[in-house]
Amino acid sequence: IAIAYQEFGQLELAEKHYRLALKLLPSDGGLRNNFGAFLCGQKKYAEGDEQFRIALRDPTYSTPQTALENAGLCALDAPDYDKAEQYLRQALKVDMKLKGALLGMARLQFARQQNLGTRAYLQRYEALSSLPAQGLFLAIQIERQLADHDAAKRYPIQLYTQYPDSIEAQQIRDMEAGLTK
Repeated sequence: IAIAYQEFGQLELAEKHYRLALKLLPSDGGLRNNFGAFLCGQKKYAEGDEQFRIALRDPTYSTPQTALENAGLCALDAPDYDKAEQYLRQALKVDMKLKGALLGMARLQFARQQNLGTRAYLQRYEALSSLPAQGLFLAIQIERQLADHDAAKRYPIQLYTQYPDSIEAQQIRDMEAGLTK
C-alpha cells in the first residue's frame, strides 16, 4: 500500500503505511530498503541511511546489493561522497553489473573531477545496455573535457534521439546555444 501511495504522489500516506508495515515486519530487509529509498527521495538522508543499514543486518534479505546501491545513491545525493563511494563499491563487489551503482560511481567520479574514472564507469555501463539520459549527459561533458571530438558529437545525437524531451537534452541544447556553461 505504501508503494502505491508513493506512486500516486500521496507521500504522507505512503510514509504512514511504511511505518505501519514496519510495526508488523520490523526486520524485513526488503521493506527497510524500500522505506530507505522513499526517505531519501524526501531528502531525509540520515533516516534513509539508517533504514538501509537495518536492511543489511537482515540475514534473510536476498538482495543486499540493492540496499547497498540505494544507500550509495542516497549518500551521493546528500552529498556524502566518501560514504557514497563505500556503499557503491560494496554493491559492485557483490554484483559488478549493477547499473545504478555504475552510474552512481560515474556521477561520483564526475563530482570529484576524475574525468577518466567517469568515462570508465560510463563505459562499463554501456557494455551492459544503453546509457540513460543522465549517463549520456555525463558522457557528453566528459568527452568534451577529454577532447574526444567523435564521442562528443555522438553522445548528443543519442541523447536527442532516445530522450528528446529530457531535462538533460534541454541542458545540452542550452549549452550548445551558449545559454549556460
